[in-house]
Amino acid sequence: MTETAAPRVEAGAIVALRLFDIAYAIDLAAAERLWAARTSTGSRRSQLSATPAKAVAFDVPPVLLNLETITLIVDGRPFAAAVSARLYDFGVVALSLRLSVADLEWADYSRLLNRVDELIGPEAGFVAGAAAEPDRWRPLLEQVSSVLGPALNRPIPSTMQEDYLLGVVHRWSEPLTAVEVQARVDLVPLLSGERRALSEGARRDLLRHSYSYFDDDLVVLTWDRAFIYEPRKETDVADVIEVANAQLLELRYYDELLDDELPRMYDLVEAERSTGRFINPL
Repeated sequence: MTETAAPRVEAGAIVALRLFDIAYAIDLAAAERLWAARTSTGSRRSQLSATPAKAVAFDVPPVLLNLETITLIVDGRPFAAAVSARLYDFGVVALSLRLSVADLEWADYSRLLNRVDELIGPEAGFVAGAAAEPDRWRPLLEQVSSVLGPALNRPIPSTMQEDYLLGVVHRWSEPLTAVEVQARVDLVPLLSGERRALSEGARRDLLRHSYSYFDDDLVVLTWDRAFIYEPRKETDVADVIEVANAQLLELRYYDELLDDELPRMYDLVEAERSTGRFINPL
């Protein structure tokens, strides 16, 4: 990092995701019909237009539902949050809250993202000094589930979930290349959520997954956060991150299902051994 002043964020967003596994499967065609009959906010099938088909492929494209905008109060200031829910046929719903931001100093933008995480992130209510905020996610999930009930195949209690937080910049106060962004903008507080300075080793680890395609775009990924600089708004990076988290959640579900079944399988094997019908191939 150099000592040159960081540029201002002229246009960008903060996007909070929370994904729930709510059913064994979702009939997306039925979900679209139910949503259209009960709401006026609309839906559409999601396609990753800028992502090669070989990179991410959908047998059944997910459905994106638009919900009513809500207001988040952050440090006494109201922010309008656009709300959407993306349905995946394998039973996952991804809720998204998107706050548009403009004309902020970088330090203020980074601080705002961390405050949003304190208010509605996975550790909400456990951060020292954080103001109490009602659970924003459960009412939204219940709103979606109540409409889509008949489209859910074998609904399950939504105890498994994943969270992800995105900091997105579309325009700086001056044109910057990816190299200049990394040199002039301290991404560590945004990506780590830490208020104290990190060691050099921790900083390197945090920033090592940095990627650019053109010389003026940049993505830096961590396990639960990402920074995205996309001046042309033509990438699907945020959508790909969501898909990856949805698939991770589904893998967690099957892992838990397998853990539950293994004791029964062991018992069945032992029962077969005791009858003498079990043949050891060795």
